[in-house]
Amino acid sequence: MTKIQPKITDQHVKFVEKYVETNDVWEAARFAGVPEAKLDSTVARWRKHPTILAMIEQQRLATSSGAGISIDWIAGELRDIYEDARSSQDLDKAMKALDMLGKHKGFYAADKGSKSEQPVTVMITNYAGAKVEMKD
Repeated sequence: MTKIQPKITDQHVKFVEKYVETNDVWEAARFAGVPEAKLDSTVARWRKHPTILAMIEQQRLATSSGAGISIDWIAGELRDIYEDARSSQDLDKAMKALDMLGKHKGFYAADKGSKSEQPVTVMITNYAGAKVEMKD
């Protein structure tokens, strides 16, 4: 017999958004409108709900990718750190920034024939088995 999962409600969506923001299941459940008397049982049920778990993973990925951090941004920051360190004669810091920039650009790749500029597909599987795919 197949167990049918209940449909996702606005309350679930609010819970997911607040949980991703605070990482506190009880605060998120309260925010979503769960009464104190049902808090523990509801949180226990929602923490195992495959669709809610997938929504949490998807929300986390969307939040982290929308943070304005990209590969090019990191390279620019490393260049700025290198230039600041070099101008202030902090050679240890300058070398560290150069090393990190070299790793970022693939200068240390074991296979010199490989290209680090290739598109990357990341597949993440959460505890519920839901897959979320991101392409670079």
